[in-house]
Amino acid sequence: MRKIIALGIMLLFLGMTISSSTGLYLEKQSVKPVSFGNILYVGGNGTGNYSKIQDAINDSENGDTVYVYDDSSPYYENIVVNKSINLIGEHGYTTIIDGHNLSADVKITADWVTISRFTMRNGIKGIYISSNYNTISENTISSNNVVGIYLTGDSNTILSNDIKYNSRYGILLEDSSHNEIMGNTIYSNNGSGLQFYKSNTNNTIISNGIGRNTENGIYLTGDSNIIWGNNINSNSRNGIILEDSSRNNTIIGNHINSNSDGIMLTGDGHNTITDNTIKFNVDDGIFLLSSSNNTITGNNIRYNRDGIYLQHYSNSNTITNNNISRNNMSILLENSNNNTFLKNNFLNNKRHAFFRGCRENTWKQNYWNRPRILPKIIFGRIGIYSLIPWINIDWHPAQELYDI
Repeated sequence: MRKIIALGIMLLFLGMTISSSTGLYLEKQSVKPVSFGNILYVGGNGTGNYSKIQDAINDSENGDTVYVYDDSSPYYENIVVNKSINLIGEHGYTTIIDGHNLSADVKITADWVTISRFTMRNGIKGIYISSNYNTISENTISSNNVVGIYLTGDSNTILSNDIKYNSRYGILLEDSSHNEIMGNTIYSNNGSGLQFYKSNTNNTIISNGIGRNTENGIYLTGDSNIIWGNNINSNSRNGIILEDSSRNNTIIGNHINSNSDGIMLTGDGHNTITDNTIKFNVDDGIFLLSSSNNTITGNNIRYNRDGIYLQHYSNSNTITNNNISRNNMSILLENSNNNTFLKNNFLNNKRHAFFRGCRENTWKQNYWNRPRILPKIIFGRIGIYSLIPWINIDWHPAQELYDI
């Protein structure tokens, strides 16, 4: 009989939990134990519900869930999450945490925190994270004075949010590694949409929409990061910039349109740019400044001022199997040597290639707008400021357009 009673109680609690989540149980609940921890409710009309989010967090334990109803929204609080809990809002747009221009809306100092379905606004920072293994998703983070989300330290965090209208940065990482920045919409920030500061390694930036920021879409410093499958459009400066000695990064499968420069690389190099569509950028599709030993392959680069521009000792780069079409200039080289241009399609550019102050670049088997039997001569000048002409030669131009 005791087993039957116990089973009945368990089924009763399960039924109440399911009814609450489906909206069939009308009263918004207070604390209820579940198998993975307690649920503490904020707002609503349940008996024992908290009126402040911070009070519920203070009374929670690791593994608990703090569920926040939107009835009492906005919550004018600066919240500190110092326990491994789930902080969940009822509705993403109407469950509002307002930092009233003081500290961060939410500061996370504990590991293994999940925060979802809030609007966070009017803080110095929207979310400040100085811990590890967190998941921040389905939030709208706007109108903060400095940054939407700020990660510092070795984080291993997953970010997927709507981040807009922050005064300086959408997302800022400082010395932070092994994060997934995935599926965010980052736009209309008064600086860079995604800014990396100091050394950041092994981050994955995937399937984000990043646009209309007043500086760069992505400003990255660090090694071995992957920028994959993003739409990066209409930023006032660069779509993507890899700064200083950023090495071994991969930029793959992105659509980079209507920025000033599409991709800019400076510093040491050894990066890979592959399978991107780069078009309608005001200046250069890809701009290398003192950046060497990079590989640029399989990209579609069109309708830019310059398709690819190598400047100031950007040496020993490999540019291969790209479609470079309908640019004012497909390739421009200045003071950059030992670069290899292999099996590219040059199509309908106003001028296919020109160089100044560099003599030792290699051109092999490129398709120059039409089949060519004779070698293709690339004209240039012997010095940056000299009018003395010089030539490079593609000795064996391709007879057929490459399938890229």
